[in-house]
Amino acid sequence: MMITSVAVKGVEFPEMIGPVTDPNTVMQELGDTGNVSIRLATTRTGGGMCDGDETELVIENNERLFTRVINLYGDGPEGLLVYGSEKKLPKNEAITIAKVAVVKTTSVPVERLVLFGAKTKKELGRFANAPIPCRISKEDAQRFSNNSGYPQGSAKYRSSTSYRILGKDSCVVEAKIQKTDFSSLQSCW
Repeated sequence: MMITSVAVKGVEFPEMIGPVTDPNTVMQELGDTGNVSIRLATTRTGGGMCDGDETELVIENNERLFTRVINLYGDGPEGLLVYGSEKKLPKNEAITIAKVAVVKTTSVPVERLVLFGAKTKKELGRFANAPIPCRISKEDAQRFSNNSGYPQGSAKYRSSTSYRILGKDSCVVEAKIQKTDFSSLQSCW
């Protein structure tokens, strides 16, 4: 889809004044259900992050739910199960679930965080008892990238957010964190 202009309260802005984006670094939105949300507490202008930036991951539910978060990195070939609540999270309360540091792990500088939840742990299917953190299969990562593969019990409780990892020219600070080789991380199943 190509946007040719954006209207804000009766003022129309032509596309040419907007930022130029590389289609290889932008993930299509998955379409949230509206019952849960996931976001980064802070980002740089325009929603980008730099290698080494630190922020917090915040989720909110409109019902008490068990939740899971998957980090999809690059163009969807890899993914990690990075968070899972052991008890139901409270409703209508923004909860910081983790402090995170941005690390560019692939040649495609974009990441997506996918949140899904269920009213019972059993409804999380095979994600209910997976060790955290763990690697998900490439097939599962691709399914989540295509907005499928969710446990049946989470159909009403899904959200995602993505961010672009900016290049060195856009970043003032260099990465100060040690990069991790995720290949040694255990598989979820």
